[in-house]
Amino acid sequence: SSSTLVCDLILLLNYILLFSFFSFATCLHLLSFFFFFFLMIRRPPRSTLSSSSAASDVYKRQVQFPSFIDYLSSGWQINLAVSIDFTGSNGNPRQPTSLHYMDPQRPNQYVQAIMSVGDILMDYDTDKQAPVFGFGASIARKTEHFFHVNGKADPYVHGVQGILDTYGGFLPTCILSGPTNFAPTIIAATKGAREAERERVYTILLILTDGEITDMDATVDAIVDADDAPLSIVIVGVGNGCDFRNMEELDGDDVQLRSSRGKISRRDLVQFVPFRNFMSEPRGKLAEEVLQEVPDQFELYARLKNIPDPRTQACLLYTSP
Repeated sequence: SSSTLVCDLILLLNYILLFSFFSFATCLHLLSFFFFFFLMIRRPPRSTLSSSSAASDVYKRQVQFPSFIDYLSSGWQINLAVSIDFTGSNGNPRQPTSLHYMDPQRPNQYVQAIMSVGDILMDYDTDKQAPVFGFGASIARKTEHFFHVNGKADPYVHGVQGILDTYGGFLPTCILSGPTNFAPTIIAATKGAREAERERVYTILLILTDGEITDMDATVDAIVDADDAPLSIVIVGVGNGCDFRNMEELDGDDVQLRSSRGKISRRDLVQFVPFRNFMSEPRGKLAEEVLQEVPDQFELYARLKNIPDPRTQACLLYTSP
């Protein structure tokens, strides 16, 4: 009310008078500080979940939601899944110009991305097992849009070195093909993530690709359908001359994804990062950029699924916006 506002302003003036023995400039600094504090405590709470991480941070501080670290401390685990692009646009792996070329002196961008992200995530994975998928290769004269890179029924390998060995072991015999379809990989990863949910496992799917998506509508549908799955999707674009506009659209930072059936995604679960922006940066910088949205994505997932607060075991009882 106006009377309360007047009282608050008088209180502010009293503070200024109280410290009047300071310089005039100091008084102005104090006035600015109290005015900013006054605005923040009067800011009304948000009634819906926001896709903006900044707004989400303010909202969490007001409502005291549990954090990503709270859930990890209570027993939730992270599982890394890797999917690698073997489409023809990467170039013949046996040629030095190929994005898949294995130079013993200089790891290619696929290897660098796997090492940067994998080294961080494996610290939160107790069994250190990760599935390695591929898409876009020709196998038995047929282009496969989703396959196990190790050629086995069980795609899991041990640790980051196991991922690198599996990737490197496939290259000498692989036949690159195309086009670049993401949907089969995302659908399979979503299914696996839902199955692991009962074990309190949150999956991070790392997709490494050089090309423009050719099944954009199906990919958007698959992402929207996965909005309540324990899943984050990290896309790292490799190569220097590639068009990544579709990847940026999938990121969903500015506009919520809408499926072909009209369903709107209730949370942003995709992060896209072009590797070329980090070629001259320390290796940890790429991992920092790639993983910066995962905590917010996990926390929104927990609220959508009404997962109990690990600090109190009380259900959050939130409905989707």
